[in-house]
Amino acid sequence: MSNIIRPPGDAGTTPEVPSIVVGYRRLGQLKQTLTAVLEHHRGPVYVFLDAPNPTGGPRAIEECEAVLEWVSRQQDQHERMKVLRPERNLGVVRAMPAAIDWVLGDGHDNFVLLEEDCLPSPDFYPFMRAMLHRFEDDHRVAMVSGNQFLPSHLAAKSNSSYYFSRYAHIWGWGAWRRSWSTYDHSMSALNDPAVRENLRSLFARRREQYFYESVWDRQLASPSDSAWASRWLLAMLLHRGLCICPRSNLVTNLGFGSGSTHTARASRYHAIPHAPLTWPLRHPLHVVEWLAADRWWFDHLISKAPLSRIRRYLPSIRRNG
Repeated sequence: MSNIIRPPGDAGTTPEVPSIVVGYRRLGQLKQTLTAVLEHHRGPVYVFLDAPNPTGGPRAIEECEAVLEWVSRQQDQHERMKVLRPERNLGVVRAMPAAIDWVLGDGHDNFVLLEEDCLPSPDFYPFMRAMLHRFEDDHRVAMVSGNQFLPSHLAAKSNSSYYFSRYAHIWGWGAWRRSWSTYDHSMSALNDPAVRENLRSLFARRREQYFYESVWDRQLASPSDSAWASRWLLAMLLHRGLCICPRSNLVTNLGFGSGSTHTARASRYHAIPHAPLTWPLRHPLHVVEWLAADRWWFDHLISKAPLSRIRRYLPSIRRNG
């Protein structure tokens, strides 16, 4: 493989991929995200809208109908759009896999997925196309992300345009049929004592192992738990699949607040603006995870340890106090 990829727009660009947008009831965020998708992406666009939750009351139904009405008008103007809404509410834990299965069932071998509150930059789709094409047959890689959360001093230690992570970064990402086929919503592998005994080998540190074991055990006890991404992470880890992360952040999350399922409270590490990529892309010499980056990401963005939570939220507490 060549060590560079030409800039977007040059002759001979890589093939388009299907782009999925998953929405529910937040019309304001969805308008921004879908407008950006239609502007920056030239390929097919699949919009999956979850049905209203009957327990949400009249307001949830009203908001979901407003979303469907607006998306339907966009579909009338863009022939490359397809829209699907299930007959009943799936919830985020089922809606995301259902959207992916819909697109792959339509004959595609890869996809890019954005939730309604994940705003892509102009460089997002060229990067995703390039990576999905370059690593389509490389089973060491399970997914491609548009996320970059690292502090500048750490990111500057790499001369490449992207790095490999052991973790799933899912605020704007893509994958292939081959890797998604390993997804198991029931996480049945955890019923195998041999898998349980060897979970430590999937993680660099004990604290990371214990954290995710507790998450998975909670999900096994409560299948309705809405954290679908940890199920996807387990599938990746069991197959030793890596995630590609760009050196510049290509997706900004608009969804912090009371209407969000998992990000009701913003942290200083998550609210990262877009930054342009430098083209042509420069590739890492080896397909291996960057342990220092993964450790920083877990300690600062994921861990529930008191010090980690103080690091994340103290600045916002001061601003809102």
